[in-house]
Parts: sequence; structure tokens; C-alpha cells
Amino acid sequence: MVLLTQDVWQEQQTAQRNMDQIELDVQRLDETAEPVRRALVQLLYVWSCVNAEIGYRQGMHEIAAFVWRTRTANGQEVHQALEAGDTYPPTQSYERVRAGFPEVLLFDGVIRLFDANEVEADTFYLTSSILHRLQPYFSAGRSASPAMLKAILHRVDPALAQHLSAEQLDWQPILMRWQRLLFLYEFAYDETLRLWDAWLAQDPGLELMQYVSAVIILRLRPVLVESDYAAMMQLLMHRLDEHITTARLVEQASELRASPTSETAGAIALPCDTSPQPDPGMVFKARERLLEMTGSGAQRLAQELAHLAPFQRKTSETPVWSPRAEDRLNTDEGDKETQNRRAMLSLEKT
Repeated sequence: MVLLTQDVWQEQQTAQRNMDQIELDVQRLDETAEPVRRALVQLLYVWSCVNAEIGYRQGMHEIAAFVWRTRTANGQEVHQALEAGDTYPPTQSYERVRAGFPEVLLFDGVIRLFDANEVEADTFYLTSSILHRLQPYFSAGRSASPAMLKAILHRVDPALAQHLSAEQLDWQPILMRWQRLLFLYEFAYDETLRLWDAWLAQDPGLELMQYVSAVIILRLRPVLVESDYAAMMQLLMHRLDEHITTARLVEQASELRASPTSETAGAIALPCDTSPQPDPGMVFKARERLLEMTGSGAQRLAQELAHLAPFQRKTSETPVWSPRAEDRLNTDEGDKETQNRRAMLSLEKT
């Protein structure tokens, strides 16, 4: 007879509670085939065991399902390109992609990165990467605290901030819905994918979270200033794509952080182009940055890049991958972190 210690018993109880909640949540997913549900349950349970300090929280299954859907779609795109004898991304966009992100993988490497047999493993590592960055927002208090967002709004648009305060807007459910799931519920799939691609490419640490939230509020300003409490909650707790798109959302958030002024806020509140297509370079950059965030994913990516290093496109003498390009990315990232700290310090001083 084996006697379990109190710690082991508690661990087993926690693991069982996680499994029960995961199974319940995954069964609620719409339009998800049963084999996919089983795979999602398994990878989320493994996540909760490996990351016991975080565990499983409701909403994580939505992120995993979105990543699975996107990873599967990527693989289908690659195989369609293979059948057409094309590169991926398409040949006609190659120069734009290479200009924006020199490390673009041509088809020989991409086909292995998007192997259909690796969907479950890739979903696990990509989801893990995202969840680690969202950990503070799944912790009690962080995502529900509107202090930073309210400070931004008060500085750049005092009149709007005062109106929201006068109506006693309840920020807690709004920010939990928005920030825990990276605005997954607020836009249609294609719009959400555009947002994630741009965000993870430009801000893989998700440090723009409060500024993205502020930009959304500023874009909705014309409606919000004419709304009372009930109307504002109705607006902000439902899909936003009837009123705004994700076009330039991250870019404007970055501009607002760099220059938190009423002039910047005024420009954001103006209507912007709502019809741009995702830049293939941005899409590819985001997906590679995601792979770099993961353990085995980073190793697989490094292997692919090493394999492709000698490859040169016939129309160009520029190699697809070079150490100089990697150094430049690292330098840019360091500059971005410096800019982030400066922006935060300038905001805190006001």
C-alpha cells in the first residue's frame, strides 16, 4: 500500500480539476471536430502540468483552438503552393517580403516547418509561447486593473477620460475579455489574424497591451462620448468589428506610446483606411518570431535557416539568411526595449 503525501495528493487533485475544466471548456468550442478536441484537451492538460505555477485558466482553450486553426491553414497553404510549383509566400511578393524580413524561408524549408504531422506539437509550443506572455493577464488583479489604461487616456484625451469616469465605466470585465485573449472575441477570424501577425511581429513581448486598448477606445470616441453606462458596456463587451478594424491598430499603439499627446490621440480618432491587406512580409515575420519564442520551435527554425543559408534566388545575389540580418534584428529589438522604458517613464512622471 502506497501512502501519498499531502503535497502529492494536492497535486493529483489539482491535475484532476484541471482536466475536468479543460474537457468542459473544449467541448464548448464551436465547429471543432472530435479528434481536434481530443488533441486540444491533451496539449492543454500537458501545459497545465508542465506549468503548474500558472495552471489552466478558462480562456486558454480559445487561444489553443485559434492557433490550431491557423497552423492547419498555414500547412494547407504550403501544400497548395507545392502543387502549383510556387514559393511560399507567393513569388510575386518575394521582393516585398525580403525587404521587410530578409530571413523569409523559401519553399524547400517551409515545407518541413509546416509538416501536417507536426500540427499538434507546433500548436503546443506556439500556444505555450503566447500563454507565457499572457501569464500576468491570467493572474488575479493584473488584467482587471485599469490604472495604466486610465492614465494613458487621462493624459491624451482628458475629456473622454472624464466622461468614462463620470459614467463609472466598469473596466474589469472589459479588460479581462480583451486582454486575456488578445482581443480574440472582438473581431472576425481574418481581422484577428491580421492583428496577431502585426502584434507578434512588432511587439512579441506584448508590451503594447494597454496602448492597443487605448487606441481602441480612442477610435470608438465618437460613439462613447454620446453613450451612457449601459450603452458603453453594450458596445465594449461585444464584437467591435462593426465599428472599427484592426488596420494599423498596433502601429498606432506604438505611435501613442512614443508620443502620448492629445495630437496623437486626435489623429488616432480620425477614420483610417480599413481595407489594407496583410503584408506577406509582416505575416511571415510574425510566424518566425513565434517559432523563435519556443524551445523546440527555435531549434527547428535554426536548423532550417542553416540548411537554407547557401541558397540564393536567381534574380538576386542577396542570401536569404545572413548573420548580419540577425544582428540587426537584435539591435532593433534592444532599441525598442529602450524606447518602451523611456515611454513608460515619461508617462509615470505626468
